[in-house]
Amino acid sequence: MLILNTAILVLIIIFIVYTAFSYFFSNVVTKPKISDYLYTMDYAVENGDVSEKEISEYLKNEFFVDSPYGYKIHCSFFYNNSDKTVVCSHGITWSLAGSLKYLKIFKDLGFNVMIYDHRNHGLSGGKNTTFGYYEKNDLKTVVDWIYENTDSEIVGVHGESMGGGTVIQYSAIDKRIDFCIADCPFSDLKKLLKIRAKNDFFKGAGIFIDFSSFISFIKTGFFFSYSSPLKVIKNIDIPVLFVHGLEDRYIPCEMSIEMYREKPDKKDILLVENAKHAGSLYSDKKLYTEKLISFFKKYGILK
Repeated sequence: MLILNTAILVLIIIFIVYTAFSYFFSNVVTKPKISDYLYTMDYAVENGDVSEKEISEYLKNEFFVDSPYGYKIHCSFFYNNSDKTVVCSHGITWSLAGSLKYLKIFKDLGFNVMIYDHRNHGLSGGKNTTFGYYEKNDLKTVVDWIYENTDSEIVGVHGESMGGGTVIQYSAIDKRIDFCIADCPFSDLKKLLKIRAKNDFFKGAGIFIDFSSFISFIKTGFFFSYSSPLKVIKNIDIPVLFVHGLEDRYIPCEMSIEMYREKPDKKDILLVENAKHAGSLYSDKKLYTEKLISFFKKYGILK
């Protein structure tokens, strides 16, 4: 009897520890530590991503749209006297300031540029992060605003990191848009989280991901498996350009390669040497620009 009671006690302790760690990992995923909004804006200026003049333009053009989930989405629209618009989606923990580094390159190519804060980031509402599951419908609302308030005939999306995964998932549900650019996207959230758990915490931490996913679903209605760009890539008919740094240690470049191979047609890929996560533009701006131009001309977006 003593042995049985001891075994039961050990199992209870294991269950409590396992649940506690799983709950912790669930919060790491759905409630990440978000960078202060003003800090991200100051960083963009100090890092040379955007000029003071463009910041003034940004401040004059910021506004909010209504998310289908009941909160406000913070946006800014840079009008460039064009019938072509690109919507830029930033990465996790940051804000729309992370998209400002792409502003000049797209304006120089003749695009209007829309930037916005994801839910639970920047000045947007929302209490959790779902890596594209809910975010893709917020993006659709932002694109709705473009079609309703501008004369844009060509509309495309550009996303970085979490934003890259989001624009792929969005492109599978909205047939109106004309192109998608996914910069260092993840292919499958559960797969990525198991990599990050091992690298950021300890070997074997991936065993908590499945139960963390279940806890996430209870709290937010979101299983980690719901966010998988790889599962929907075959459903995307528009041209997709994948961009990834070969030195990315946060989201492996193999994830972009995997999706590129899975997509049947209308695709291109740029793998940038010496580029770390979200650093392809910084590493080789000339190459990045040339690839955008060739991609756009190949699919008739630019003449």
